[in-house]
Amino acid sequence: MSRKRCNRKKRTVATSTLEMALKNATVLTPDELADILVPLRAAFDRLRQVQASEVDWCVLAGCLGMAQNIERQGVVRGLREHLAAADRALCAVEARASDSGHWRAPALRFNELDAIGTFVDLHEFQLRQLSYAEFRRAYQTTEGQARSRGAEVIKLKEAA
Repeated sequence: MSRKRCNRKKRTVATSTLEMALKNATVLTPDELADILVPLRAAFDRLRQVQASEVDWCVLAGCLGMAQNIERQGVVRGLREHLAAADRALCAVEARASDSGHWRAPALRFNELDAIGTFVDLHEFQLRQLSYAEFRRAYQTTEGQARSRGAEVIKLKEAA
């Protein structure tokens, strides 16, 4: 019997699997953290000062979705109630801001200010605990969820 030749194509393999593993296992660099946290804190500051635009609210809501996905991954646990309180606060802020049909920055109530401020601090704590691979997985999940709802994804550097 003659044997048929396999038409498999050779795949290129990473030259250094150790290098790939190290890249995925490292924590986020200070510059990468700043790329995320600077726009987040700026959006929170504008919201606190009653100067927030709808984009600022979207930055906060997007980062909250990211924080919830990190919680679901199980890397940093125990923040679910804090994140749920921030979610309720952001929903209330959005409802008041869009009452008139167009965005108008609302004044925050104390419990909303406290919940959103706590979320911002906890999200920073979460990000400092993640490896690059865990961050990328949470980011891709969050982006996919937003796109499936029909939302437009804006990179943080563009929003700042």
